[in-house]
Amino acid sequence: LMSLIYDFSGSSYHYNADFSTSVRYAYVVDPSMIGISKSFSPDPTNVGGISTLSITLTNPTPATITGLNFTDTFPTTPGAMVVASPPSASTTGCGTPIFAPAAGSGSISVANGTLAPNSNCTIKVNVTMPDTGTYLNTTGHLFIGTSDTGNSASGSVTVNTAPPAPAC
Repeated sequence: LMSLIYDFSGSSYHYNADFSTSVRYAYVVDPSMIGISKSFSPDPTNVGGISTLSITLTNPTPATITGLNFTDTFPTTPGAMVVASPPSASTTGCGTPIFAPAAGSGSISVANGTLAPNSNCTIKVNVTMPDTGTYLNTTGHLFIGTSDTGNSASGSVTVNTAPPAPAC
């Protein structure tokens, strides 16, 4: 932001012609513009098999967004979806968020994420399901600091009755 300065000192008038040595830019970002989506791969998977849960945050704005956080509590029906062992958890393009899911946990959380302008952030973790059926999973709302964006992501994965593939 650059303000218009009127300097009436002395005998001359300055209408900001010689005072523009510093300029500040401010971006007004609507928090609901920051997107969140979710997918599972492979889908379908088998009972006791592993599927990778991917959550992508999207920043379509020209400003860096910091303080991104959300939680994701996994469904308990038809059986309890949990973080697999090993979790193989990773983040890409998210700055240095706090993300350390534990094997066997029924939820994940991400805190202190950062999104560069016009970019994406991807969070991945392996999950496993004990029973057949379709598991619908919806995250909690995405927050920027303490501001609720109102956005959440839903995704589903189908678990078949076939046994897991043998180990290599």
